[in-house]
Amino acid sequence: LARTFDATGVSGVETYKIDGANGGVVSIADAADLTAVELSNIASGAFSITYAAPTGGTSPVAGTDDTLNLTVEGLGSATADVSVTAAGVESLAITSNAAATAAGATNYLDTSSVGAAKISVKGAADTDFGAVHTSTTSYDASESTGANTAALGNAADSALTMVKTGSGDDKITVNLNDLGATATVDMGAGDDTLTLTSTA
Repeated sequence: LARTFDATGVSGVETYKIDGANGGVVSIADAADLTAVELSNIASGAFSITYAAPTGGTSPVAGTDDTLNLTVEGLGSATADVSVTAAGVESLAITSNAAATAAGATNYLDTSSVGAAKISVKGAADTDFGAVHTSTTSYDASESTGANTAALGNAADSALTMVKTGSGDDKITVNLNDLGATATVDMGAGDDTLTLTSTA
């Protein structure tokens, strides 16, 4: 069961923790703070956070360099990505942690509704990105020690400037048309696979 917490009038929050262990996902509406978000034990579904200016103030994502710090643990499955939506942020910084059970060893995400240009990933868990936003220009998982699987094909033509992975056995799929002329690709250590596709 999906529910929404109306954060109107709530201020000073440092972290929103969403635990789906009992089933369902709680999304956040009209947050006045660009707070950290922790998502855990969510088998499927979608999480969203929207932002709004507090009375007499400005929106927390009114700037041009806003970062959403997102920690994930025990998200999704091989057949069900957990979709994340966050409008107005320019960077998405993900910490990927492994849940206590084997089923949570990989976090499965779909960030195609997060309009962030920059995506970074760190943490020891494996992380699987089913899709990214068309605004994505860089994917940096160089601090990740888990295996990263990322489908970056949603990026716009010539938009990707950098792709980096860390020490895990990473699998990255990129459309050649989406790589800029001076783009850099660094797969780091590990037994990595880079799959290049192309469109006419």
